[in-house]
Amino acid sequence: MTTCYALRKNCSVLASAGLTAIAVVGVVKFLGGSIAYVVMVLLLTLAVFLGRFWLGRFMGSLPAVLVMSTIAGVLLSAPMIVYTYQSWFLLRIFYSAIRLLADMLIGIGFWLVVGLLIYLFSRGCAAVLSLGGWFFKLPFLHVEESDSRLRKDKWRAALFLAAIVVAGAAWRPLDVYVCTVAAKHYHLRLMEPGPPPSPLERWALMLQYGYDSSIGGYWCPPQGFLYFSEDCRERLVRWGALVHRTFEFQHVRMDSCGAKIVRAAFQAFPDNVHISSSNWVRGEPLILEVWAPPDEIPKWEQFVREHDVPCDTEEGGPGPHGD
Repeated sequence: MTTCYALRKNCSVLASAGLTAIAVVGVVKFLGGSIAYVVMVLLLTLAVFLGRFWLGRFMGSLPAVLVMSTIAGVLLSAPMIVYTYQSWFLLRIFYSAIRLLADMLIGIGFWLVVGLLIYLFSRGCAAVLSLGGWFFKLPFLHVEESDSRLRKDKWRAALFLAAIVVAGAAWRPLDVYVCTVAAKHYHLRLMEPGPPPSPLERWALMLQYGYDSSIGGYWCPPQGFLYFSEDCRERLVRWGALVHRTFEFQHVRMDSCGAKIVRAAFQAFPDNVHISSSNWVRGEPLILEVWAPPDEIPKWEQFVREHDVPCDTEEGGPGPHGD
């Protein structure tokens, strides 16, 4: 009897672990995470289950998971911590000591929160599997339990499914907001000179995009900013929050007049997500590429109509884009 109970319990645990691993990999890939993030999340999932079923025998499941997640967070953030230590005096030129310490704590805390979410997901998944085994009479998924434990499983499964529904409903607006802020921020970081990336930015971008081998193996922060800005921009287009439009000017060339129009576009739309030109060849027609909310497209069309007029002189005359 004891052996049968242990086999059933182990089968349920393995099924829960397998579904949890599949789910976390699916979520990371859905978010656009790299293979490095997938591997790190799988390692964290392993740490969570080791903490729950090994260390949990001595201090309880939740405290054990928190301990293991913290240890895993320190190990997974170790390169960032080492980089901060080695470059401390250089980074202190641009960042305060509190900011640098906060970056390290946020890096560790991020993995701690992810580990806690994995733990909660695994518990909810186990409850759903147990109820499924009980309802469909599947002995390899359901272990005979007391009525009070069965009621707990029912509540846990209901909360788990409700949390998934709420997360699914809240995901789109949250993703649109975060991507809009990130796309604007990193687009401006590319356009304007500023401090080097913080240790947390550097580590997150390295995990996502790797090293830039074209400059001798050193990480090129602007390239990472560009990739991240473009990724967020494309996500916003897929969500329908942004529209990509290309405006080709008929009477303006890529010269001093075209440069003034580009500057005027940034001034007219200071909260833009992305404004660029696909043609920087002098003497060729000016082409503006715009990523903007759908309700701003009519304003862009009016802006192009007002500025698509010939220059009186090479340096620009009294027209909309002249001095």
